Amino acid sequence: MMLLQMPMEYDSEQLYIKGYKLDDEKIHQCVPREADDVAPDWHFNWYHAILECIPRSAYIEIGLGREPSGKYVTVIVLDRRYNKETLEQEPVQTEDIMFQKMAENILTPGVWPSVW
Repeated sequence: MMLLQMPMEYDSEQLYIKGYKLDDEKIHQCVPREADDVAPDWHFNWYHAILECIPRSAYIEIGLGREPSGKYVTVIVLDRRYNKETLEQEPVQTEDIMFQKMAENILTPGVWPSVW
């Protein structure tokens, strides 16, 4: 069986993703928890509804980033590069009005190392 390998120059490079994370704390503040929502990860139920409100043309992909604490976060990716400093030079922004409104209330802008 033949195994495919990445070229050596890519082995040590970290891909960074820039965009908006689905912020669990902000979701908790905006969406009241119902009495029957007993699961600790009930906010995940809202991820699909939130993403459906944002036009697919407004972002590159849905990615998985890692916080400095090691926690994984779901990110609506607007840009991605191997150079973190390049991504941090410009603010995170979108031209889509619905996306902007969601960003104000339940999303947090930033740059994260990509897990994928």
